Amino acid sequence: MSARTLTFVGAAALLAAFALSLVVGRYPLDAATALAVIVAKIAPIRPWWPPVAEAIVFDLRLPRIGAALLVGAALSASGAAYQSVFRNPLASHDILGVTAGASLGAGLGILLDWPVAAIEAGAFVLALAAAGTTALAGALRKGGDSALTMILSGIFISSLFSSALAILKLAADPANVLPAITFWLMGSLANINLRELALAAPPILLGFALVWVLRWRLDVLTLGDDEALALGSTRRACACSSSSAPR
Repeated sequence: MSARTLTFVGAAALLAAFALSLVVGRYPLDAATALAVIVAKIAPIRPWWPPVAEAIVFDLRLPRIGAALLVGAALSASGAAYQSVFRNPLASHDILGVTAGASLGAGLGILLDWPVAAIEAGAFVLALAAAGTTALAGALRKGGDSALTMILSGIFISSLFSSALAILKLAADPANVLPAITFWLMGSLANINLRELALAAPPILLGFALVWVLRWRLDVLTLGDDEALALGSTRRACACSSSSAPR
C-alpha cells in the first residue's frame, strides 16, 4: 500500500472517528443537529435544537475531541522522532524512561499537595531528568552502538523510576491521595474545557514545529553514521543524536 493511500485511509478514519465522537454519548445527537450547531456559530441559522445541545457540543465534546487529536498527534510525532534518532522501531517515551520520570514527578507533587502548575512542572522536570540520564549513559559509551546503549539504559531508568513511584504509593494516604495518583496516571480527557485546551495547544504545536524544522536531519539519522557523513552531515557521538549539524 502506497504512502498516499495510507494517508487517505488515515484521514478518512480520523474524520469518521471525529463524527462518531460528536454524536455518540449519554445524550445522543444526530449528525444533522451536531453539524447545524457548529455551523450556526458562523452562519445565520435559526436554531431548532434544544439549548442543551449547544452546551454539549461546545462545552463537552468538541474540547475532548480537540484534546484527543492534539495528544494523539503529539505522541505520534514524538514516537517517530525517537525512532529516527535512535534508529530503533522500539524506541519510545516509555522505554526511554520519560513516562516513568513524569509519573514519578506528578506522584511526588500530588503526595506533597502541590498546586496543579507545580505538579505539571515536577512531571516535566523529572521527565527531562530521566531522558537526560538515559542520554548521558549513551554519551559515556566508548565504542559500540550508543543508540542500543541508550535504549537499554532507558529500560533501566524506567524500572528505577517506576519502583520509586511504587514506594510513593505505599506512603500515600489510601483514602484520597492514592486514588488521585492512580487517576492521574490513568489519564482522562473528561474534564477538559476550551480554556485548558487553549493552554495545552501552544507547547504541543511548538513541538510539532520543531520536529518539522528538523525533519531532514531526523531522516538522515535513520540512515546511520556512514550514510549521514556521505550526505554531508556530522552525527556527534552524544546522547541527543539529533544535534547533527551540516558541514
